[in-house]
Amino acid sequence: MSTPVPLEKIQIGPITAPDSEALFRWFNDAQAARLDYAWRPVDGISHQKWLAGIGADPTQVWFAIRRAGHAGIIGFVILRNISAVHRCADLGVRVGEEGDRGRGVGKEAARQVLQFCWQVLNLNRIQVSVLAGNERALRLYTALGFRREGNLRQAQFIDGEWKNVIIMGALRPRSLARGS
Repeated sequence: MSTPVPLEKIQIGPITAPDSEALFRWFNDAQAARLDYAWRPVDGISHQKWLAGIGADPTQVWFAIRRAGHAGIIGFVILRNISAVHRCADLGVRVGEEGDRGRGVGKEAARQVLQFCWQVLNLNRIQVSVLAGNERALRLYTALGFRREGNLRQAQFIDGEWKNVIIMGALRPRSLARGS
């Protein structure tokens, strides 16, 4: 079991080559994947190609979650579908090991990434998609200021059954409004 991490000791930063082993393990964690998507194993060759090209797509930014002062990755946050025109993106968070989940690590990392979205990328809207029934994720995003905006009925087929997907969105805080 992991030691609780004080939230001020969480930092985000770039994905690096030494993170590969942990990321490969987490991408192949069928149990954890069921909270987000239909699991499909990732092979080592595809994983290495993905890692080599991680910075090549301007519509994505990957952040490693680390304990301050430690090199080891404990999770990641991804911004996908970044649109400079519409000033929006999709957000995803994964804390790698079950023992680190539910301790506020993902919340603090997502909070830092949201600040990056508002202050650096000048985005106006961030969206998340959450499988219905993933109460931990729903609480996390609600605590970060996301609001439920819709429900995609039977949008994912996982473990032999259809799952609804809840769409949530967060808008740029008025206190940071610029370029609107």
